[in-house]
Amino acid sequence: MAPTLSEELGLSATDVLEYHKNNLNSDVLELFCHGVYTCVYVYSIFELGSSFTASDKSTIKRRGFHAILITVMWSLATVIFGVRWYYITSTYVDHGDSRESAFDFSASDFSSAVSIVSRVSLSINVMIADCILLWRCWVIYGGYWVITILPSLCLVAELVSCVLLLISNYDGGSVVSLAEIDWNIVYYSMTVATNILCTGSIVLRIIYINGKIRTYRGIIEILVESAMLYSITYITYIAVYAYAYNDVHYNESHFYPGAMLSAVTGISPTLIIARVASGRARPDDSWRKDTTSNVLSTLHFHSSESSPESQVHGRQATSEYGDVDVNTAPQAIRHTRSSEQSQRNETPESER
Repeated sequence: MAPTLSEELGLSATDVLEYHKNNLNSDVLELFCHGVYTCVYVYSIFELGSSFTASDKSTIKRRGFHAILITVMWSLATVIFGVRWYYITSTYVDHGDSRESAFDFSASDFSSAVSIVSRVSLSINVMIADCILLWRCWVIYGGYWVITILPSLCLVAELVSCVLLLISNYDGGSVVSLAEIDWNIVYYSMTVATNILCTGSIVLRIIYINGKIRTYRGIIEILVESAMLYSITYITYIAVYAYAYNDVHYNESHFYPGAMLSAVTGISPTLIIARVASGRARPDDSWRKDTTSNVLSTLHFHSSESSPESQVHGRQATSEYGDVDVNTAPQAIRHTRSSEQSQRNETPESER
């Protein structure tokens, strides 16, 4: 009788049982997370759709693009969940005669195809989410692009490591696959680096603008705007995965944070877009430090020794007499008033 896969790997019956328990429990967690993500997505679409009639064309186009973006992300997450659920059904219903047969099917070609679809879909969602987070970081810093240089470099490294990860896992024997590198750790490390840089920068900016955070609204602003849930989930996953990878015993503890990745990757940017669309986020101009609502802050007052006419240079004043230069405003107004008075005096009594 041919040995089973678990026997070839040197796994005991307890190890196989633990694998199945972790696999099923993590799928239940993934089901719950995807349900939460669906609720967030529906709410965001409602917020985006309800503001179309009261917006100008540019705002409608921007929010339409946001709606398409979060719809693509939710669709990809649904594909990941659907393919994963079909894989679980095939494993434990169609090939679940015994623990060993189900474990053998988990390493079949069908399992590899499911893994490819899930990984590619998740990678696309991660890239979209990181781009949204990077864009929000740029907005919060008032368009100061220098702050986004380092996260952008990490994003490029993340894209390269993702390609190398796909090649090393599914090419079947190239130079990259022969290298003793776990590209999974490299890829998620670059993702975590991008998240930490953007999240940390956004948190610091919000604290700098608001001062001390003493209200629930300020806490929610930090949590949503910085996509802190997104960063914490990936940091937890990479830490648990690295521990399981280096553990001498069979360890599948990374199944649980891994089951949350797909949903959390979509929830965080969707919440950001929903917050902007609902009007609860700050206006983009308010993030600029030099922006002020007080017009008097733009005036420059000179010493009392200078003449009144020389206190303001090159400015225009708007009044009932039109746009006149401030330097000659008194003379222009007096001249206009005298002209009107002379016209009244010249008007015949019958016309008055």
